[in-house]
Amino acid sequence: MSSSASNSAFVIGVTGYMDIPAIDQPVIRERLRTIFRWLREPPQREGAEIEPDCESPHREAWWPRFDAMSAPGSDRHSCPSGGLGLGKQRIVLLTSLAPGADSIAAQIALDEGIEVVAPLPFPADSYRRSSSFCGESVEPGAQQVFDSLIADTSHPIEAFPVLLHTDQELDPDARGEGFRADLDDSERCNLRYRAAGEFVATHSHLLIALYNADDDLSSNLETGAGTASIVHVRRSVPSVRIVPRPDEFPWTECGSVLHLCARSLKRIADPTSIDRDTTWQDTPARFLPPYPIDVRPSLPADAPTPREIAAAYTELQEIARSLTGD
Repeated sequence: MSSSASNSAFVIGVTGYMDIPAIDQPVIRERLRTIFRWLREPPQREGAEIEPDCESPHREAWWPRFDAMSAPGSDRHSCPSGGLGLGKQRIVLLTSLAPGADSIAAQIALDEGIEVVAPLPFPADSYRRSSSFCGESVEPGAQQVFDSLIADTSHPIEAFPVLLHTDQELDPDARGEGFRADLDDSERCNLRYRAAGEFVATHSHLLIALYNADDDLSSNLETGAGTASIVHVRRSVPSVRIVPRPDEFPWTECGSVLHLCARSLKRIADPTSIDRDTTWQDTPARFLPPYPIDVRPSLPADAPTPREIAAAYTELQEIARSLTGD
C-alpha cells in the first residue's frame, strides 16, 4: 500500500470469521453498510452532548453505546450520534478477501463506493488454492466469490501478497518458490496468514472485527492468525520481524477496534438451533481502545472501561478531522 494512499485516505481494515452462517449474512451485510455510511455522515455538532437513549439514526440494539454517559444503576445508554464527517474524503478498505467476513465486507464496500485494497497471504493464484478456500468448513462457492472480486474490472481491486521480513532479501524467483513451498507447510502457511492480518491491522485507522470475543479466549494471541490474534495486534503492537514496519503510516503502533458480534458455524454447539438463537443480534458493537502503554497482555485483557471506550471513539474523530482539515 503506497504512502500516498495511507496518508490521504481514511483506511478501514477488516478481520473476522470465515464461516459466518449463511442465515446470519444478510444481517451482517446491513450492519457493515450502516457502519460504512456512518463514516460519511456529518459529525456531531461542536459542543453538543452525546444524545441519551440512543436518540440518533442508529437506534438499533447492536449500535455502539457509551455506558459512561448513563446514570449509575440506569439501563439508559448513550450512543455516538454523529458520523466521522468523511463524506468528501477518500475511504479505503483493507481486506485479505478470505471467505466470510473479508469477502462480505469487500462486496459491501464496493457497493458503497469505497476502494478495496487486498493484502493477501499468497499471490492470488496460489491463495485461492489454500486451505482458506479448500477446507471442509468452507462455504461452497468461496473460490468463485474470490475470483469474481479479483477479476471485476468495473471495481478494480489492488491485490498483492504481503512479504515477510525475510522475503525482502530474496529475488522474485526465490520469493515465488517460497510462496509455493509455504502453501503446503502448515506452520509457514499460518505465518503468512498472520502476516497478512498484521498488515491489515497496522495499516488501518480503524479495524472492524467480526467475531464473538468469548469464542477466542483460548487463542494463542502471540502466534495465531485468527481474528482474536489480529485484534490483539491492533490493540498492542505488531510481532517483531514478521512484517516490515512502515515508517510513513502514523498510526502503525496500535489503535482502536470496532468489534461487531458475529457467529462462527463451527463454534455453534447445536447447529439445529441456529435459526432460533438470535441473541448475538442484540449484542452491542464496541469500540475497543488500545491497551495501556504499560500493559501489553499475552492473554485477553479485561473488558475496557466506559471511559476507555469513549476515548477510542474520540480518537477516531480526531483522526477524521486531521484528514479532512475540519
